[in-house]
Amino acid sequence: MGYLVVGCRVLLGTVFAVALVGKIWGNGAWRAFVASLGELVRVPPRLRPFVGVAIALGEAAVLGLLAVPGAVPAGLGLAAVLLAGFTVGIAAAVRRGVREPCRCFGSGSAPLSRAHVVRNGLLTTVAAAGAAAAIGWPGTGEPAGLLVAALVGVTVAAVLIRLDDIVALFTPSTRAS
Repeated sequence: MGYLVVGCRVLLGTVFAVALVGKIWGNGAWRAFVASLGELVRVPPRLRPFVGVAIALGEAAVLGLLAVPGAVPAGLGLAAVLLAGFTVGIAAAVRRGVREPCRCFGSGSAPLSRAHVVRNGLLTTVAAAGAAAAIGWPGTGEPAGLLVAALVGVTVAAVLIRLDDIVALFTPSTRAS
């Protein structure tokens, strides 16, 4: 179970780090993220900055908990809760026909779609499985196995972070040639 925990911890730590940095890196990215909350979850304009800060603080809390060996189960559990909320919010927005670009990682331009719901559903499952496996795990394992688990976590995170680009590769272009 230790390798599963390490893989989940690295995968989710990478995803949450890129998401947080993408939202706060530069005033433009932060403003775009906060503005997107209006369509995404129907937040009134005056409350959007507070909701944005709450989301950023939640992501930072996940990172902090994942960095402390004894707090890994809590970090994975918090990640599962946040990701479940993101999944429900995105699914509702897609159902309503919202075409707002996904600002999950900052400056995305792809409109919300079922791919975002699937991605967040997968991340929720990873977080929940990791949290369950982390309970009682002593934090040990063979160094080579831990390294492989971490490399798998980073690789899967990279694929999920760039999912919009990957989906675009397999989606017919609507531009005229």
